[in-house]
This record gives sequence, structure tokens and C-alpha cells, in this order.
Amino acid sequence: MIIVVLHEPQDLVNIAHVVRAMKNFGVRDLRLVNPREYEAYRIEGIAHQTQDVLARVRTFATLAEALADCVHVVGFTARGRTAKRNLQRPRDAAAEVVSLARGGGGPMALLFGREDKGLSNEDLDRCHRVVTIPSDPTYASLNLAHAVIIMLYELALAQGVESRPFKAPRRGSEPGASRAATDHNESPGRTTVLRAVVRAGSAEAGLRSLSALFGTATVPVAYVLGSRLISKRAALGVAALVAVSPWLVWYSQEARSYALLVLL
Repeated sequence: MIIVVLHEPQDLVNIAHVVRAMKNFGVRDLRLVNPREYEAYRIEGIAHQTQDVLARVRTFATLAEALADCVHVVGFTARGRTAKRNLQRPRDAAAEVVSLARGGGGPMALLFGREDKGLSNEDLDRCHRVVTIPSDPTYASLNLAHAVIIMLYELALAQGVESRPFKAPRRGSEPGASRAATDHNESPGRTTVLRAVVRAGSAEAGLRSLSALFGTATVPVAYVLGSRLISKRAALGVAALVAVSPWLVWYSQEARSYALLVLL
């Protein structure tokens, strides 16, 4: 079992963000050591739908009590220390924690210090590993919740979360035209209404988006010819019409964008 331990957290909002992160990554056990303030209903008002995590939150008066049953403790600090310690980066620490957790035994603790001071040397003495998240050395200290979510993400990777398939779309659609396609009558998604809004700060940016959508050399050719006769914005519309004939181009001056609608 992997648990998160917050030592003397000072800000209720940070606790809520940690709870939200734990819910996101499937970690259910949070221990709070002498929090300055903690009210579950206020946390739930910030981190919605986290009742299952909040129901398992435990509070302790001292760090020794919170870690008493833990067989492996990983402490997090942004500051370099003079004492020699077992230092790790988050990815290595995550791999070790996941391996130990799979082997059974007691809880594995991820220990984070208070927002203004972090963990003291005495706190780090209780840790089997000390992790520093690499960041800009001129501004190395991370927000408490940010540090927690980075480590939870590394744990998810170590547990193989990247092998999960993407969520299937609610409705299927025909694939778009290949970049190598040159047939003007070949149009993507004729069985569905596709709204593809190409946000373009410039006509050139819109041209690149159209070329990526339709995959035809006709788009830039039509654009170049049209821009010599009319405005670049209007030429972009001409290029879209030439690219795929059953498409209608509409330009909104207010939205400063082009909306491309498939005609059924």
C-alpha cells in the first residue's frame, strides 16, 4: 500500500489539491500530521467527487506516529543537505516503491513537508530515500501539490499506466483524407458533420492547418494564386474550396477564424 503523508500542511487549498491528485492517480490513503486546518467538507468543496479519499484520511499529532507502521519512507526536499543521504530522482524512487509494494509488507510512505519550510533534517532522518525533483536551481522549490502530483505521475508510469488503451470515441467516423491524396472528390467524414475551426493568427498559419487537414498540394497553389488577386484572408478560403469541393468555408470577422463545415 502506498500512502501520502503531509507533515504540518499550512494551507487547506493545498491539501485539497493533493486529494484531487490522489484521486486522479488511484492513491487512496492520506495521512496529515498536525495540519493547521482541516475540514473534510471544505476539502470536498474544492476537490469534487473525492469522498472515497476523504473517508480514509487520518490525522496524527506527530510524524513518528504517522510513520510508525511504514516499512519504506521516501522524503521530498528541494534543498541540498550537507549530510550524506540515499538520494534518488523521482523515476528511480517510483520504480523502487512500486517493486516493494508488489512484494507485500507494510505501507510505503511518500513524505512531504510544510509549504514554508519543507522537511527538517530530523524529518529526513526517518526516510529510507530522499528525493529531489529536478527543477531550475534558481527557483527550485515546488508548490506542495505540484510536487505530490509529479511523484504520483511517476508512480503511475512505473505501474504501467501508459500501456492502457485510449478511451474509445462515442461515435465512429470515417478517417480523413491521406496527406498523399490528390483527388479533389475525396473528402473526409462525409457521413458526419465535422466542424474543424482553424484558429489562425495569420493567413499563413491558416494555410498550414488546411494543408495538414486535406493533405493536398492544391491548397498552397490555390492560395498563392488567390493572394495575388484578392486578400490573403480571402485567398485562404479559396484554397479550402479548391482543396475539397464539397466543403463550405465560412469566415467570421468577430471570431477571427475559419469554420469548415461538411455538406451532407
